[in-house]
Amino acid sequence: MRRPKIIALAIAVAATICAPAPAAADEPGLPTVRLADHASVRAAAITIGEIGVVEGAGEELARCLRAVRLGVSPMPGSWREMERDLIRSQLLQGGYGPEQVRLVCPPVVRIYRESQTVSQATLESRLRDYVAANAPWSPDELDVTDVSRVGDAVVPAGELEIRVRTRGSADYLGPTPFVVELLVDGRQARQLMMQARLSVFRDAVVAAAPLTAHQVISEADVETRRVDISSARGRTFSSVGEVVGMETTCYLQAASVLTAQSLAQPILVRRGEVVQLVASRPGFVIRATGIAQADGRRGQVVRVLNPASRRVVDAEVTGPQQARVIF
Repeated sequence: MRRPKIIALAIAVAATICAPAPAAADEPGLPTVRLADHASVRAAAITIGEIGVVEGAGEELARCLRAVRLGVSPMPGSWREMERDLIRSQLLQGGYGPEQVRLVCPPVVRIYRESQTVSQATLESRLRDYVAANAPWSPDELDVTDVSRVGDAVVPAGELEIRVRTRGSADYLGPTPFVVELLVDGRQARQLMMQARLSVFRDAVVAAAPLTAHQVISEADVETRRVDISSARGRTFSSVGEVVGMETTCYLQAASVLTAQSLAQPILVRRGEVVQLVASRPGFVIRATGIAQADGRRGQVVRVLNPASRRVVDAEVTGPQQARVIF
């Protein structure tokens, strides 16, 4: 009859030995770092102060404990897991061993990085606002199209600022590159490269029919239309009167926009031609003839030979076969 009693006693002893030890009561006066099984952070580095609380410590010690760095934060919108042993190791490296501070936390802490999303629509809107404020065109002339699709941008949580600037020098015509900076709390979080096509619609003089090279423009040769001048190279003209009498420098197709590069003043004096010279000073005017030594357009200075004296003088072209002697 003694055998069942012995077995029961053995079972009771084994249960006592294998049972988990009760949680130790907090030691009075020992600072405690307490962490939950999950936390969220905003900063790029994970610190005790970001993911936990410090209890039972003086102001200076609590500040130092909260500043202990545990590792790098995950990317915005992502999470990482940090084991208790790693947290304890980081505390130890900071000079806070088990005898200085108690660590109370689960075996693994999941840390989430807070974030905010800047949509593609917001990026496009800011780019358009920048162009409207900085391009040398009025809003009714300007059209912004083909904006790069970079997708939504995820950045850390905080005060967001979006800055846009042109990449390099820009004339705000045609394909134009931009740099878009996303700043959070004053620090750059993302930098995006975007591009947009800027079309400018203005009244401009165009060729009414094909024009040959070195053709002198008449009113019948040109007309004004509202066209996209973004692909035109050089200054355009807004009225027919500005180009009548000028000479084309190259072949132009019908509807081509006339620019300062495709037109030039006609040659009024040609080399070897007889030129009427005028030399004037207050109180007298002298007229003579000479032989042009080079071609010249209005306003250009050419050399002119006086056949009688064999002298060569400088003269400014003023009209067809006419020039004014420069003293």
